[in-house]
Amino acid sequence: MTHSSEKRSHPRVKDRLTLRSSSPNEGSSEMITTDLSLGGVHVMAERSFPLMTRFELVLMLPPEEQMESRPRPVRAEAVVVRVNPPQAGRSAHHYEMALFFSHMEQRDRNALARYLSTQSREF
Repeated sequence: MTHSSEKRSHPRVKDRLTLRSSSPNEGSSEMITTDLSLGGVHVMAERSFPLMTRFELVLMLPPEEQMESRPRPVRAEAVVVRVNPPQAGRSAHHYEMALFFSHMEQRDRNALARYLSTQSREF
């Protein structure tokens, strides 16, 4: 029996997509994804958000081949579960954050699952 140190229930893929977030307490922000799964997303942001901050997100997926001509917005509710401060020596200050998808409509989950299945896994 093989034991893995990976505790995630959803495989991640490396990806750089635009994500827009909004929160009643924190306002709106644009972030860039670094990896993505059905369970959540790792992002780079120009500002930090407190742990457990709840967001409404819109993730812009590329159009599905032969189905759409424009990027596909996927909506979700998410919670900040980890924040890493900027690394020393970087020219720009970027915070790394892990966001857990706390709710997603089934049609959005299906679209995200289709997209992820077309991407190569990097982890």
